[in-house]
Amino acid sequence: MVSGADLVIDTVGGPDSSRFLTVLKRGGTMLPVFFAQYDPEETARLDITVSNIQVRSNGPQLAEIGRLFDEGKLKVGVDSTYPLSEAVSAHTRAAQGHIQGKIVLTVAS
Repeated sequence: MVSGADLVIDTVGGPDSSRFLTVLKRGGTMLPVFFAQYDPEETARLDITVSNIQVRSNGPQLAEIGRLFDEGKLKVGVDSTYPLSEAVSAHTRAAQGHIQGKIVLTVAS
C-alpha cells in the first residue's frame, strides 16, 4: 500500500474519494480533477490541503509531466489492458467497478 505521498491527483472523484487521504503524509496535498467532497474536519486533522482544480490542456505542462513519467518519478496504476478491437470488453470491465488503476486500450501500429 502507498503511504507518505506529498501529492495525490484524484482522477476518480465521487463519494469514496476520501479513501485517498490515507496515502498522503501530513501536510500533503489532494488535487481532485473531478468533483469530490472531503470532510474539512478530517483534512484539517490530517493537515492536508485540498485544491479543487479544473484541468486544461497546456503543452509545456504536459511535456513536463511526460518527462516525469519517462524518468519514473510518476507512475500510473493500470488495472487492465485491451487491444482496441476489444473495446467492448474494456467497457464491460469498467462497468464491473472496483477498478485498481486505469483501463488501457492499445492501438496496433
